[in-house]
Amino acid sequence: MPLSSDEELLALKASEFADTLNQTIRAAVGVGCAPFAVTALPEDRAAYVRQQPVDGIPLKTEAGQDLLILRAAFKCRIGRKDGYFKVWESFFKVFPAPPARALPIVRYDFVEDPLGSVPAAHVQFHADHPALAEALQHTGLATRRGKQRRADLQKGRAPQASDIHFPIGGRRFRPCLEDLLEVLMDEFGVRCPPGARDHLREARARWRTIQSRAVVRDAPAEAAKTLREIGYDVTWRGPGDEPVGHSTRLHEL
Repeated sequence: MPLSSDEELLALKASEFADTLNQTIRAAVGVGCAPFAVTALPEDRAAYVRQQPVDGIPLKTEAGQDLLILRAAFKCRIGRKDGYFKVWESFFKVFPAPPARALPIVRYDFVEDPLGSVPAAHVQFHADHPALAEALQHTGLATRRGKQRRADLQKGRAPQASDIHFPIGGRRFRPCLEDLLEVLMDEFGVRCPPGARDHLREARARWRTIQSRAVVRDAPAEAAKTLREIGYDVTWRGPGDEPVGHSTRLHEL
């Protein structure tokens, strides 16, 4: 059966996205890293972009010792309303090397359609924090999550730091893979090839440019107002009424 136009566009854009990710990991850690590839998910109208095999991105010390493993994956779709290629779900997980346990040290998750009150983009820390654990044992009952934690305590389940989903900028302002790679380089003294930081900063600039365009679509009137304030002549010339944008994107976690 021939592919539809949306399926062809998704396959093309997902392949381009995988190539961009491969350029980033080659610049950050050099050769010898499993490449990102695309797996079609036709029943879900999506494409999965992840390393194959799923070995993760190895981060080493100057002496060549394995220090951390960074794993990343992206579920992508073509927006039904706007026709844009977009990441629908993603995760970044940082493990000690070798990953001897199932839980990462920290994980970043993004879900376009989150469940309940979980922020669309959030970070979870899988670590012991006695003060936080103590606070979680005295949660109030004003919210569903507070009630759930109280119920867990009554069942003998101790609260964990990883129970908290800390928001990190929502759909538009969430961090990118390059952010995490560079902070791991800085904080853990990870070895990187010459020019790695320059590549990461250029890739970050491209990501933020894409997100800037998305923010303009969320708040076009504010974008036009700002452009006028700095000297641009901006006038609506499209058919019908001016677009009102997507204010919900600006309100949500």
